[in-house]
Amino acid sequence: MTKQYRADSVSTVSRVTVQRGRSVTIPCHYDLKYENSVKYWCLGYSWPSCSVVVSTDSPKNNGKVSITDDPAHQVFTVSMKSLQEGDSEYYWCAIEIGGTETLDDFACLHLTVTAGTPGLWVDQQEVTGVEGGSVRVQCRYSNRGDTKKWCRSWGSCVAGNSGNVRISDDRLNNVFTVTVRRLERKDTGWYWCAAGDLQIPVHITVTQPATAVTTSTSGLWMDYQEVTGVEGGSVSVQCRYSNRGDTKKWCRSRGSCVTGNSGKVRISDDFTVTVSGLKMQDTGWYWCAAGDLQIPVHITVTQPATAVTTTDNGHGSQHISTSSQNAQLTSYRRTQFRREEKENALIGEGLFSHSVLLPPAGQTRNIKWCKD
Repeated sequence: MTKQYRADSVSTVSRVTVQRGRSVTIPCHYDLKYENSVKYWCLGYSWPSCSVVVSTDSPKNNGKVSITDDPAHQVFTVSMKSLQEGDSEYYWCAIEIGGTETLDDFACLHLTVTAGTPGLWVDQQEVTGVEGGSVRVQCRYSNRGDTKKWCRSWGSCVAGNSGNVRISDDRLNNVFTVTVRRLERKDTGWYWCAAGDLQIPVHITVTQPATAVTTSTSGLWMDYQEVTGVEGGSVSVQCRYSNRGDTKKWCRSRGSCVTGNSGKVRISDDFTVTVSGLKMQDTGWYWCAAGDLQIPVHITVTQPATAVTTTDNGHGSQHISTSSQNAQLTSYRRTQFRREEKENALIGEGLFSHSVLLPPAGQTRNIKWCKD
């Protein structure tokens, strides 16, 4: 039996650029029919001769690369850390189909590790928002002339304000900000910023709002008591009150209080507290105070994630690179090649076929090459 390759069976980004020494997480999406199949991450320019690095059956983690499957959302993710230039290579998101007459489903991408500045990046690839609230993603770019877009993985893209999405472009500072409002639980998933032919994946997690907490029947409260920010960034806390005449304060637990702008704390007229220039030591408990009422809030400061850039596959030139065997990337060789007879479906999907002779001698095999 010959399996026909489907372009929408497995999907991922097609080109990723990471700064040397950093980490990256790649999402690989797949059809629902593959939720119970083995997923793996393969290294090498030629599909039949690529080497499996990690797999959801074994090994899931080799110390540098790890793989995690999320069948509920039909996506598996591959995380690579401490990347070096020698890790620059073609990789494959792949799903094991089984049988010697059937080719596994796959999607190709190219990873480039560079010491230079990426053309598109975000401070963190993971952001969290509360249901009914909003999240902001700052997409930083280098080429001001590129068209800016916000896309949902396996979904549509918007180049401007649309529905609950707002996009503002600050060309002076080379950053466009995406604000997703009126969040719903179904908004949880992978997205990406796009500038020209570059992309950067971002995962949004939408949580249920915590129960509103008050220190009296109607005096002082907030929507939720847990907020998270990235080191060097900022967080905002909305302190809601009923008595306009009360003195408003922002206090750190076992520390001092401020009633107005002070240092990196800004307090607006509607009692929104913004703490900027966050540091790891800012993690801890604080509280809003209005008159003799207080409401606690916890701030968590995390380290910024790796700057990453990606490009869509499209129909680029057929560039062939030499396979790099990096000693720091533990892998094992795929020993079983699977036969594939239908090639035409691959053409136009960034792949082309080329017939060569592979062992055993005299047996013609079709090799899949990744198109740059």
